[in-house]
Amino acid sequence: MTTNLQNNCPGSSCVGNSEFSEVNITNDELNLRSTLTTLSKAEAGRSNPPLEYDSWNNGATITDDSKHPGINPASGSSAAGFYQAMVHSFVGSDFTPQSQDKFAVNLMTTKSYKAALSGNMTDFKSAASGRWTSLKHWTGANLQSTFNANRANELIGVTRIATPVGSAVGLRGTLKI
Repeated sequence: MTTNLQNNCPGSSCVGNSEFSEVNITNDELNLRSTLTTLSKAEAGRSNPPLEYDSWNNGATITDDSKHPGINPASGSSAAGFYQAMVHSFVGSDFTPQSQDKFAVNLMTTKSYKAALSGNMTDFKSAASGRWTSLKHWTGANLQSTFNANRANELIGVTRIATPVGSAVGLRGTLKI
């Protein structure tokens, strides 16, 4: 299934004050992108601002994305980036946003990847909690609500994922983790 969106009000439709462009996205791609954004929010915590790709734990900012930044001296943790990847588990040639997306997709187990594609956050939490421990602090309903909001944003072309639309599903199987 492909979802088509209309953007740029002249000559097309507008909703409220939002402008939309035509976006072709499969349901699998839409759900995977929404899951990735939900996962990043889970890593940030409900009461914290969203993470960025250059986020280091304890509020610091990463200035060099040529590699994982390692252990933050201020906190003693190596959790870094959009998905708070640990230095001992991160696999990638650099720590760019696209490499972080590729890592997160490939860190998913087969079961959690299938749950991500389906958009079922209760199943995703159950299958992915061993990989992202922050998920244990969220209920399935909290995650689903966050996912639904992220999915609505993706549908209007508002994304926080660095990987271009149409390419996220293709990241699976590109790293050995």
